[in-house]
Amino acid sequence: MLDRLDPVVQELDREVARAAEQNPAARRLMEQPGVGPVTALMFVLTIGPVKRFQRSKQVVSYLGLNPRESSSGGRQRLGAISKAR
Repeated sequence: MLDRLDPVVQELDREVARAAEQNPAARRLMEQPGVGPVTALMFVLTIGPVKRFQRSKQVVSYLGLNPRESSSGGRQRLGAISKAR
């Protein structure tokens, strides 16, 4: 089964790499260490036009990466990220 699927996965990887290279924002992201074509393209396609966010906190909230908060009696507890269900 792996022998049949491996060429398909490799072709999909090539297509993602091509699409990322054609996208200027993805190319800029790939200049960062550890950011490859899949991560860069996913981020760009998920976020869309970055100018619609005024602050980085808005991007974090949009992606659901902000921690849940439970506050009571002057104590603040931060939990798991909000979209980690």
